[in-house]
Amino acid sequence: MTYRRLLESILAHALSFIESLDEGPVSATASLADLRRRLGHPLADKGMDATHVIDELVADVKGGVLGTSGGRFFGFVVGGSVPAALAADWLTSTWDQPAALFASGPAVAVIEEICGQ
Repeated sequence: MTYRRLLESILAHALSFIESLDEGPVSATASLADLRRRLGHPLADKGMDATHVIDELVADVKGGVLGTSGGRFFGFVVGGSVPAALAADWLTSTWDQPAALFASGPAVAVIEEICGQ
């Protein structure tokens, strides 16, 4: 499994979601029972291809992800997923740096320090 194939798959899922925000439902279309049934299944005994895991996750949450990052959502003030914020979040996960100490994540430790000021 290459990271490229997995990240391209995730990109396709992310773009599909983002591109549906202007037209798709803003509220949930799946019931609590549906989501519990889909997400509460037993995990596989053996490892699975990462792309398959992501595809399964996307299918299982269908109808249970609110359109909070779209312009038609007026429910809660939860922030927003503007392009720069989404990209920075992806990089944060990719870099996977512990920010507690300079020795364990120099750049992110300084970012945390500056944000705290």
